[in-house]
Amino acid sequence: DVSCNKIQSVDRRTFESLPFLQFINLSCNLIAELRFGTFQAWHGMQFLHTLNLSHNPLTPVEDSYFFKLRALKYLDMGKTHVMFKTVESIVMMSPKLEKLILPSRMACCLCQFKNNINIFCNTVKLHCDSECLTNTTYCGELPLPDDKFYYCFNCQFFN
Repeated sequence: DVSCNKIQSVDRRTFESLPFLQFINLSCNLIAELRFGTFQAWHGMQFLHTLNLSHNPLTPVEDSYFFKLRALKYLDMGKTHVMFKTVESIVMMSPKLEKLILPSRMACCLCQFKNNINIFCNTVKLHCDSECLTNTTYCGELPLPDDKFYYCFNCQFFN
């Protein structure tokens, strides 16, 4: 747990010497981007199943290894500024993902399209409060997801 330590970046191959790492809590830091190689390791981080990146000013995710965390079951990206494209890649590339916590603006925007998402698969679960369902301003500044996003969303997404 290295949460709330004012960490601004995570170096390439930081987790290389930790082949059996299961949990990483990087929440409440100052991480603005995940640069290439952050999650690169010879062992592929095959045991990492919980990653908390919440409460970071995170926008770009440039680390392709981040999308190859095959054992990931829980990912918290709440209170970040990630884009739909990042979420799409996570959902498509993380076969064991059970819980994905998104920034509230993005989750609320997806709630506006809940019926479209549920058409593809009944296992999609969005927990939408009444403000999300009635306030369309959440989607105003976000690029709207396309059909491909909805299709990949049919797997195991929980918010």
